[in-house]
Order: sequence, then structure tokens, then C-alpha cells
Amino acid sequence: PESFNSDTHQLTGYNFVIHDDYVEQIPNIVAYTPNELQNNKESKFNSFMSQLRLHRNQKLLETDFTQLLDVFNRLSEIDKQNITNYRQSLRDFPGQFTIDNYESLPVTWPENVAITLN
Repeated sequence: PESFNSDTHQLTGYNFVIHDDYVEQIPNIVAYTPNELQNNKESKFNSFMSQLRLHRNQKLLETDFTQLLDVFNRLSEIDKQNITNYRQSLRDFPGQFTIDNYESLPVTWPENVAITLN
């Protein structure tokens, strides 16, 4: 059977050809229109960004406790700056991805910081 790229083509069904001793199944493969290609591209990008933000939000959630005053006030000035920078880099992280680069750009998360409570 003919193979196809599901990013550029769709399988719409099959035609059947009856021969003397067998039935041949022939796939109907149709190229997406330019509009469908753009919609597919946008849909995949939106799905990627949604998953990225979910993961980012989890990382922010894991450090939310550091923003409580009784915790934050016990951090050294260096740790305060480090955790603030880390959280900001997480907030900014999705901004580097665009519909044109997200498939080729590696997802390298900002490095988490270790903090010490005084």
C-alpha cells in the first residue's frame, strides 16, 4: 500500500477492486489544502504550548512556597535573587517558542536553584 505523510496528506477511505481470486484494497490519499495545512500546524503548536505551560506551571507551583513571607524572609539575599530569577525565567520560558521554531528548538528548562532557609 502507498504510504503517506499524515502532516501533509489524509486518508479519506478505500476503494476496492475485485479481481478473479482476490479483492484489492486501494487507499484514497488526498493532500491537505493550504488552509488545512495551516490549521493543522496551528493546532499542533497550540497543543505543544498547552503542554509546555502545564509543565511550566508545575515547576512554578513547586517553588510557590518560597514566596510565603515567613519563608522568603528566611532566605539569604543571594537565594532571594536566585529564586526570583528562576521563577521569572520559568514565566518567560514559553516566549521563546513560535509556530515556526517549536519543532526544532530544544526544550531546555531553566535550571532549578537550591535554597537554604536560615
